[in-house]
Amino acid sequence: MQVPQLLRDAGFRLTTMREHYGETQAQSVSDHKWIAMTAECGWIGFHKDANIRRNAVERRTVLDTGARLFCVPRADILAEQVAARYIASLAAIARAARFPGPFIYTVHPSKIVRVL
Repeated sequence: MQVPQLLRDAGFRLTTMREHYGETQAQSVSDHKWIAMTAECGWIGFHKDANIRRNAVERRTVLDTGARLFCVPRADILAEQVAARYIASLAAIARAARFPGPFIYTVHPSKIVRVL
């Protein structure tokens, strides 16, 4: 099962890139474009690319748009583990998300850490 469905099953309301852009376009949307779009929509971005905070263009996009991002910094874990981290951290994510961006938090098994 994929992360979005696991999160929906846990009560999260979300829109995936595939749902927003369509199947074909979602595959080619650059990180800086979806980051800017989430900020424009007032959404919170969930992702697994820990390098966004290190990439100059993507970092600048986060800073310039006031984006609010939460990242599971491990690309090598299963969808169930990714979803479990978001679900376990929901209260902390909700508290952090009340504040304006820009920010990026990493989501760990028992805590979230602000990295930008």
